[in-house]
Amino acid sequence: MATKNMVSRLLLILSLFIACVSCKYETNITREIVVNSYLSDSLVRSFSLKVDVIKDEECSIYIYSNKDSVTTIFSILKVCDSIAYYNNVECSILEIKQYEVDKNKYEVVTYLFDVKHSDDEELLLFFHPEYGLLVEYSEHWLLSKTFESDYITKRLAFVIKREQSKVLPRPTGL
Repeated sequence: MATKNMVSRLLLILSLFIACVSCKYETNITREIVVNSYLSDSLVRSFSLKVDVIKDEECSIYIYSNKDSVTTIFSILKVCDSIAYYNNVECSILEIKQYEVDKNKYEVVTYLFDVKHSDDEELLLFFHPEYGLLVEYSEHWLLSKTFESDYITKRLAFVIKREQSKVLPRPTGL
């Protein structure tokens, strides 16, 4: 099983490399984020990740990793904004919605992650091109993760999660 997972990750990384090998990279950004994992409205775990953002004319790749391994890869192909790939699974766009933080509007795209012929793995992925993933939400399991790098991402994640779960305590520091 571990070998199959490793082969799958290597194929994903290779396919992303091949997709962008002919691209001229315009931007390569690395930043630290905090991921908060919730069960319903209770914080279960917080941890830090590094996000590498690689952008060029045709693709944007967001690589979420810790020191030891790549934990999540989320990529957007700019050529077709309605298609995203999350851990090598094609996701469809559900909606584009504007959220307001301090009188500034942020357009957030919601994608549906759904592995064919699988049950109970569906996720809603809330994404902003500048910030990457904001919230990962599983309605079935009442699990969610927020991806926070600054005040704006913390507020956007709070508003999105509150809208999804209808119950969320106000985070500290806001």
